[in-house]
Amino acid sequence: METDLRFFSIGELGKVFTGKTPRTNNPEFYGKEYPFYTPSDMDGSRFLKSTKRYLSKLGMSSVRGSIIEAGSVMVSCIGSDMGKVTIAPRKGVTNQQINTICPYDWVDSLYLYYSLCTRKKELQSLAMGGSALPILNKSSFCQIKVEIPPFHKQKAIANILESLDKKIELNNKTNETLDDISKVLFKSWFIDFDPIKAKVEGRSTGLPDEFSDLFPDSLEDSELGSIPRGWKIHKLRDFIDIKGGLSYKSQFIGSGKNLITMGCISPRKKFNFSGLKKYSGDFKESNLLRHKDIIISTRDITQDRVTLGAPAMVPNILDGSIVATNLYKVIFMDQTLSCYFLFESIKTKRYRENIIASAKGSTVLMLTRDSVLDYRIMVPKDDLMNKFHDLYEIMQSRYELINNEIETLVDLRDNLLPKLISGELRITDAEKMIDEVGI
Repeated sequence: METDLRFFSIGELGKVFTGKTPRTNNPEFYGKEYPFYTPSDMDGSRFLKSTKRYLSKLGMSSVRGSIIEAGSVMVSCIGSDMGKVTIAPRKGVTNQQINTICPYDWVDSLYLYYSLCTRKKELQSLAMGGSALPILNKSSFCQIKVEIPPFHKQKAIANILESLDKKIELNNKTNETLDDISKVLFKSWFIDFDPIKAKVEGRSTGLPDEFSDLFPDSLEDSELGSIPRGWKIHKLRDFIDIKGGLSYKSQFIGSGKNLITMGCISPRKKFNFSGLKKYSGDFKESNLLRHKDIIISTRDITQDRVTLGAPAMVPNILDGSIVATNLYKVIFMDQTLSCYFLFESIKTKRYRENIIASAKGSTVLMLTRDSVLDYRIMVPKDDLMNKFHDLYEIMQSRYELINNEIETLVDLRDNLLPKLISGELRITDAEKMIDEVGI
C-alpha cells in the first residue's frame, strides 16, 4: 500500500467561501455575464457548464466578497441536495447553500473534487438542524479532513478517474443523439404529420414505400384539430391503468433490491440512474417493475414544473426493481398501444400543458389519476404503430447497450476512487485496469 498521504482539514487546502445571493428585487443585478451557481444546477458532472441564472457586472460587484475563481470546488451544504460536488469552470458566485474551496496551488482541483465525491454520506451525517433542513455550516465544513498525497500523485489519480468520466460522457452524448433521433421521428410522424402533408401537397415523403404507404394522404377534423384520416382519438384509460408505488420505510434504505424513486425522473433523460436507492424492506409483487415499464412522477416541488407527470422507462438492467411512492406505474390493458408511442406521447408539449393546468396544490404540485387517464391522444392504425415500434426498438436496444457500458464504467470508477485515494491500489495497477477496458 502506498502510504505517502497526509491529512489536511478543508480549511487548510484553500480559501473557503459561503455563497451569497444578490438582491432579487434589483433586476440590474442579473444578466448574462457571470454564472450564479446553485445546488439545483449541480447535475453530477465534473464541471458545471451552465446555470439557470447569470449575474451582471453590477450583480457581481454587490457580492464581491463571495466571488469564486475558475477551478474552485463547490459543495452543496444544505437540505436534501447536501453533498453534491462540482467544479466551477468560470469565475462566478454561488448562493448561500454552497460552500466553495478555492484550492492553493499545491492542491489539484480535480483530485479534490474526486476525493469529496466519496464523502456525501459523511457530510450529511455532520449536518446540524435535524431532518427538516440539515445544514453543514462553514466552520464544520472547514474542519473535515481530506487525504492529500504529493501533487504529482494527485494529478495521476485525477487523470485516471477523469479518463473514465470522459468515456462515460462520450457514451452519454451518443445516447443523447439516439434519444434526439427518436424524438424527431415521433414528432415528424405523429405531431407535425410531415409524410401526410407531403402527400397532400403532391411531394415525396422521402420515405421508402414500405413506410410511405402506411400514411394517409389527407387530414380530417377532430376534437383535437386536424388529424390524419383514419386515425382515432382515444383517452389513455382506453389502453392503460396506473398504480401508485411503494410507500417505503427509510430505515430499510441502503441495501437490498433496486428501488426506483422520483429522482429517476429527468426531463433530459429516459432514465436517471442517480435517483436509484437500495431497499431491503417488504414489498408486494405489484410493486415490481419490468424492462420497458413506464413510470410517471406524481409530485413536483420545482418552480419550473418540469418533473410533474414526466415519464421514465425502466432499462433492462433494472428489471425486477421496486417502484417507490410518488410514482405511478403504467399497466397496459391493451397491448396494441406501443410502449414507445406512449412514452413519447407523454413527453409532448401538449401533454405537459395539460398536466400542469390540471395539477393540484401550490407549494407541492400533485398529479391526479384522471389528468393522466383522461388525456387524449391520436392513435394511428396498427400497421403504422407496429412499424414505429420496430424502428424505435432498434434505437432503444443500442441505447440500452450503451447504458450497460456506462454503468460498468461508473462501477469501475467508483471502486477505483477510494482505493486510489487511500493508497490501497497502486497507480500503475489502476492504469492497467483502465487499459483492459479499452480506455
